Amino acid sequence: MTEECELEKPQYFPGGDQPTTKTVLERAKKEGLKVVYPGPHDLQIDIDSSANFRTFGDHLSILSKYLDIDKVLITGSLSGEVGHYHVTITSKSRYFSVSERICLQALLGSDLKREVLGFIMTKNGESKPTLFLEKK
Repeated sequence: MTEECELEKPQYFPGGDQPTTKTVLERAKKEGLKVVYPGPHDLQIDIDSSANFRTFGDHLSILSKYLDIDKVLITGSLSGEVGHYHVTITSKSRYFSVSERICLQALLGSDLKREVLGFIMTKNGESKPTLFLEKK
């Protein structure tokens, strides 16, 4: 007896629609946006509120030694809204696997919906679920 539930991809959305990198890339092309993937030593944190920015600061102070930070780049996010930032942390020595990257980004205050979608995309076989969309 085969257990089909083990073989099926998880279904998290009504109608079976799943988040994909392809959908994001189509949006980028349609809107003339630049796609920025993290390098192997990068984390990309999407900050959407002042509370998340405080979480970022608090948790970065705890994780900074572990992360072995080379640089932190903070820019305004695509939305242009006040308090919304894209943060890229580059480690001197740490290589981040896809799942570790998603976990650390969530711990550092990144938009939790984005990280949940990244988790689902990973479970569905996507190899690059983390990216920023930016103006060219």
